[in-house]
Amino acid sequence: MENVNITYLWRGKKTVLGLPIGATKYAVSEEKIFIEKGAMNTETEEVALKEINDISVTTSSAEKFFKVGTVVVKYGENKECKLESIKQPMMVSELIHQYVEKARGIKSYSI
Repeated sequence: MENVNITYLWRGKKTVLGLPIGATKYAVSEEKIFIEKGAMNTETEEVALKEINDISVTTSSAEKFFKVGTVVVKYGENKECKLESIKQPMMVSELIHQYVEKARGIKSYSI
C-alpha cells in the first residue's frame, strides 16, 4: 500500500479494544480496496470496486462498545473480504458504495 501513484480516499487499521494497533491495514482508492495483513511477512489482497456485488456492515456488542464495526464486501462469484473492527464503518461503507457506482458508470442522486 506504499505505492506513491495511488491516491487513497480512506485508510484505516484493524482495531484492538478500539485502538488502531493491529497489524492489518486497509485502504480504499477510486478503483480498489487494499487489505494488507501481517507485520513481518505481509500479504496484500486487492479487490476492484467494479467487481463488488454487495456491501454490509456488522457490529458485535463488543464492537458497539468500542464504536467500531466490520464492513463485509462481497465480490466476484461468492468471494468476500472484510474490513474488520474499523472506526466509522458506516462512513467507509457509504464511501465504497459511492465509488462502486462511479466505477460502473452509474450516477448517484441525492434526495
